[in-house]
Amino acid sequence: MSTTKVSNALCRKYKSTLIEMMEPVEAEIVYPDFRARYESLFKARAIYANKVLNKHLTQNILPGIALYDALLNDGRSQTEAITMFERFNRIYYRKLTSAYRLLGKLPMFYSLLRIMTKKSMSVTYPCTGWTTTWLENSASAIAFDVSCCFYQNVLRCYQREELLKCFCQIDDEVYGNMSRNVIWARTKTLGRGDQVCDFQFIRERSK
Repeated sequence: MSTTKVSNALCRKYKSTLIEMMEPVEAEIVYPDFRARYESLFKARAIYANKVLNKHLTQNILPGIALYDALLNDGRSQTEAITMFERFNRIYYRKLTSAYRLLGKLPMFYSLLRIMTKKSMSVTYPCTGWTTTWLENSASAIAFDVSCCFYQNVLRCYQREELLKCFCQIDDEVYGNMSRNVIWARTKTLGRGDQVCDFQFIRERSK
C-alpha cells in the first residue's frame, strides 16, 4: 500500500463486500462514511520503522476501525456494529479461507503448515509487534502463546479495543475447518480477555 494515500483497490474490495453483506442502497450510504473516516485515520496515523507493522495498520486495523465507526454512525448499536463487522470479515477473508482449505487437502499439509507457521510468525508477526512464546513445533502439534499483540495495542490507542475479538475471530474462520488432518484447538484469545492467545494446531493422524 502507498505510504502517501489510501489504497483504491482496498476501498473497492470493501465496497463490494459491503454490497454483498447488505442491501446495495444501504451500502451506498455506509461506504462514503467509511471512505472518509479511513482517509482521515490514514492521514493522521503513526508511521513505524517496521514496514510490516505499517501494513497491518493501513490494510487491516485502520480500515476495520473506519468501517466500525461508519456502521455506528449509521445508527447501529455497538453490538449490532460488531456483529456486522464479524459478518463482513467472513466475506472479506473468504478467499483466504478457501485457499487454506484447498491446501488442507494435500497429504503433506501438516508438514507444510509447520514451515508456514514458523516463517509467518517471524516475518508477518515480528517481535516488534508481537510477543510469541513457542511451546511446540513437532510432528504431533504446533503450539505457541501470544501475550502481546500489535492489534490490541493499536486498538487500545484508538479506544476501539472491543474490535480485537473480531480480528481474533478471523483466525477461527480461516483455520477452523481447513483440514480433516489438523485440529484448530485454540481456547484462549486476548480479544476475549484472556492473558494470551494460545495458538494450537494438532495433527489428526489417520486411523
